[in-house]
Amino acid sequence: HFRPGTSVGFDVADLHVYAVVQQVVGFLEHPVRLAHTGYHADVTPFYRRATFMCLTSNFEGLPMSLMEGQQYGVIPVSFDSYAGIREITCDGACGIMVPSYSLRKYAALLNAALADTELQERMRTRALEASRRYDLENIGNQWLSLFNEM
Repeated sequence: HFRPGTSVGFDVADLHVYAVVQQVVGFLEHPVRLAHTGYHADVTPFYRRATFMCLTSNFEGLPMSLMEGQQYGVIPVSFDSYAGIREITCDGACGIMVPSYSLRKYAALLNAALADTELQERMRTRALEASRRYDLENIGNQWLSLFNEM
């Protein structure tokens, strides 16, 4: 169960996204702190204190913000409405894929994850492991291998 006295914090830079997050927050069963933070050139402090990175867009290519968060063990949460989320979450092993367009389901899955600290630890560990797929050395070696095959 969720620890009493703690809250869920949402730091949101974009006002359009803020409105969508307000809707999700309305369905959460936990105390919530919602802040409009505005633009920040360095988002590292946000990643360092985050447990979840909640993306509420219905369409993305391969969202860098979720991949950047994984480097800090942040668990990605996003709608399963674009192919990139399956790659990032390893089909749900290191992140949460929400059925497309359902804010209630988004909140329900987030509520369940907030209440399960063991699940959070497993996903955080897997998120860190998954982020290594995009390390410069790994990607560089893949490019070199491709060029050598030509």
